[in-house]
Amino acid sequence: DMEGDLFHHHRWSSLTEAERQALPQARALHAIDARLARIHAEREALAPKLPLTTATSRQGVMLKFRVVSDELEIQDFLDIHGLLKSAVRDLAAIW
Repeated sequence: DMEGDLFHHHRWSSLTEAERQALPQARALHAIDARLARIHAEREALAPKLPLTTATSRQGVMLKFRVVSDELEIQDFLDIHGLLKSAVRDLAAIW
């Protein structure tokens, strides 16, 4: 994998941030990190708007449930996450 190669072949863990940024072999990794940062920022900007958005279709309601399921910290709410997933599954089956 890309990160493994950087650790094994370029002593990634011992490089400074400036050295990591300058390493040509790390360009793809930096591009991935930048994209993830943009996605995180978009998610943070959209999250407060979702409760204010009215679902106008079955698919919209199901997508709202999916967002909740995806964002719920499974480690912190294992039973609640399982309940939500089963409720969404049941709703999809009967609706």
